[in-house]
Amino acid sequence: MLYGLGFIGLFTIGGLTGLFLACLGLDIHLHDTYFVVAHFHYIMVGGAIMGYLGGIHYWWPKITGRLYPEFLARIAAIVLFIGFNLTFFPQFILGYLGMPRRYPRLSAGIPGAERDVHSGRFHPRARLFIADDLSDLVHALRPGRG
Repeated sequence: MLYGLGFIGLFTIGGLTGLFLACLGLDIHLHDTYFVVAHFHYIMVGGAIMGYLGGIHYWWPKITGRLYPEFLARIAAIVLFIGFNLTFFPQFILGYLGMPRRYPRLSAGIPGAERDVHSGRFHPRARLFIADDLSDLVHALRPGRG
């Protein structure tokens, strides 16, 4: 359920930012900036990953007949949602401020750009929770309690 709610939240944010990109006056300003990158990630990555993991967690007990640790799955869903937003939401702000994409160094004219982009560095730890969660799913295939 948490993965489904996360999917709805991330896909909605991505969809609403698509309205800004559809408006000609704003698209001229936002074209080829980090705003487009953040929009793409919210739609494609946020929608796909959260939906995929939600489907796996829903169907896993039905396919295998084995249960997985639900508490760890909830922690993984929450950490993934928070880590995803910490990683990609600052890109909306930087894109609105005019930071172009495909540049190897951050724009010196935007104060706090380095801090904003690296605020999601907690996200690699989120990957550990997801990897642990997926390993728990594989572990649930072992004989024993199910």
